[in-house]
Amino acid sequence: MSAAERLTPLGVEAAPAGTDPAAVSDRGSDVVDVHYHIVQHDGGWAYKVNDVYSETFTSHEAALRAAKDASERQAVAGETAAIRYQDSTGFWHEELAGGTDRPHADVVDDDEDDAGRAASA
Repeated sequence: MSAAERLTPLGVEAAPAGTDPAAVSDRGSDVVDVHYHIVQHDGGWAYKVNDVYSETFTSHEAALRAAKDASERQAVAGETAAIRYQDSTGFWHEELAGGTDRPHADVVDDDEDDAGRAASA
């Protein structure tokens, strides 16, 4: 059974022991930037990455804390793993991803001025 056939429901499984690090794809040498945007959403607040929203939080501060937590977890190294993902054209890819290939993540407060006014009101 190949690594791709052993993918878990989340699409990630640790690479087999003895995997050659040279065979692990880092999908390029450029560091990927991930931006967590704090936005109003669905009657509350959320963080958003690209076009994907988090759950809705009742306060701006709760959404900001959750985004900071998620952003910090992006820096945590993992294990080399077999991954499967679909690109924007619908094509599926299977590869090994290095567990130390971590993106740069930050939090952008898109509604900082409004939040400040609301907090002082």
